[in-house]
Amino acid sequence: MPKYCQLYVYDTENEIENRKKAVPGSDSTDPDIVHGLLLMLDENNSLVQTFRMARDRFRNNEPEEVQLELVSTRSASGRPNTTGPSNEVGVLIVGELEDSCGARDIVVQKSNKQLQRVFETNANFMPLQYPLLFPHGNPAVEQYRLNWVKKNQKTIRADLYNSIRDSIRKGDANPTSLGKNIILPATFTGSWRYMSQYFKDSLAICRSIGHPSFILTMTCNTKWPEIQSMLDHLPGVGVEDAPDVVARVFKIKLDQLVDLIKNKNYFGKCIGVMYVIEFQKRGLPHTHMLIWLHPKDRPNNIEQIDNLGSVEIPDQDTYPVACNAVKNYMIHGPCGKDFSYSPCMSNGKCGRHFPKRYNGHTFFDDCGFPIYHRRKMNRTVLKSKQHLDNQFVVPYNQDLLLRLQCHMNLEGHDNATMLIRRKKGNATAARTPQNIDEIRHYLDGRKNVNFKITDNIEEIASKASNGKSKLEAWFVANKNIPYAREFTYQEFPRGFTWQPGQCSWKQRERGTVIGRLSEVHASQGDSFYLRMLLQRSKGATSFKDLRTFDRHVYGTYKEVCDVLGMLKDDNQWHYALRENAESSMPQ
Repeated sequence: MPKYCQLYVYDTENEIENRKKAVPGSDSTDPDIVHGLLLMLDENNSLVQTFRMARDRFRNNEPEEVQLELVSTRSASGRPNTTGPSNEVGVLIVGELEDSCGARDIVVQKSNKQLQRVFETNANFMPLQYPLLFPHGNPAVEQYRLNWVKKNQKTIRADLYNSIRDSIRKGDANPTSLGKNIILPATFTGSWRYMSQYFKDSLAICRSIGHPSFILTMTCNTKWPEIQSMLDHLPGVGVEDAPDVVARVFKIKLDQLVDLIKNKNYFGKCIGVMYVIEFQKRGLPHTHMLIWLHPKDRPNNIEQIDNLGSVEIPDQDTYPVACNAVKNYMIHGPCGKDFSYSPCMSNGKCGRHFPKRYNGHTFFDDCGFPIYHRRKMNRTVLKSKQHLDNQFVVPYNQDLLLRLQCHMNLEGHDNATMLIRRKKGNATAARTPQNIDEIRHYLDGRKNVNFKITDNIEEIASKASNGKSKLEAWFVANKNIPYAREFTYQEFPRGFTWQPGQCSWKQRERGTVIGRLSEVHASQGDSFYLRMLLQRSKGATSFKDLRTFDRHVYGTYKEVCDVLGMLKDDNQWHYALRENAESSMPQ
């Protein structure tokens, strides 16, 4: 009986029945479904089409019938093999006994009759193993990258260049004693460092162009016609069984929304859009979006705010469609003391501060946040057997709500007021900086170097000394290009692009980029003060130049910061708080 990949090749005249028999308990499976899946894979999956070449070879060339026999005499076989009387079989297991499964691989025969082994690290392994998850046979690189990172945990290390030189001078030529392991790099999509990178990028954007004009939240609606029409073709399949359909339709709707805001200037001239897609506990995708408008289009008066958003239930007779949309998607609750089981309830109160207070008119609070007019009217909606009025309406834009027919919360930018306190019992303890292999921290004569434990330490040092870091290349650009002296190191990507092959900066020809420096904790000594200088200094041509002021070369970066007035009256802490107020969020 054929199994697995053999089903594409052997006895394909009875392939449907063979596939049903290959899976225990599938006798009642509808053969039309199996037939439909086969047609879908044959038409769209490039790997399946390649496998079908073997089927065609069997059709064109009748295979020979062969059998395997175990003989019992030397005269017949030339070997002393004998069949034993016992029906027991002994198995020799080579390798360590572990709970985890061993390596998996697939062997295929090409059209030129040569064999090729497809290891589990191959980008085609996952599409071959799970064809229904990869209906088009697209390569799956994530498995390969995860395996590479896992297998290189003990070989790839990073350390400071000057530490390597110190080891050479001490006579220590063993690279295994240097550096720290790199766990999961920021280049791997979805990793902690990847998310941290993009979070810091978003904060840099806020620092550069200011607070966003709007915050928009959009949640998937499982009753969208596109989802329901697709489920009509999948008998017995519910929304919870088709996450691929839900995710794809949601992404289409989201792309339409972004195009409407960014390219069609729905709210006005848009200078920036940023969003993140998350999945709720129920598995439904939703997005949080930040929208930046050109200063001339930002709403700055009550009339503009009222035209963009509302927190009232529309009149059922005048706007029946809008009233039903608000009822279905924009009503919070019910919650409160009589509904303590509601997920928003915490310590007897709603975490989102519903029900809201009535307001006769729109106004801005002390933080500049708009408080919408929320009048007491004779309009209610029935939800969970409770009549809810305007106090439970989430802010929405009526036109967007009617266009997309889903939860669409639109609000102006928010500000957070925070009080900084010392932790109890830890007043003198400094925050321990995290070791993140992210953006390299540069010091005088120092830079991170990647190497393998099998590399010669002299070659590691030589390779590192020949290449320039981004900071060192910034010094070179300041020497040779007058235009480069108009930017600080943090601002430099606005006018120049990094050329990794040449280890140099090239003047930017198009586009706008916002630069940022990685955070450095104050406990890291001169690194902290070097970062302060790089945020303010322009035109520096060397590390020595950074330590020079009024023709005097100072011994440390801290001394230069002090002379420049950055450390007087705790100004550095005021600057740090101001920087974080513009671009950081509480943990």
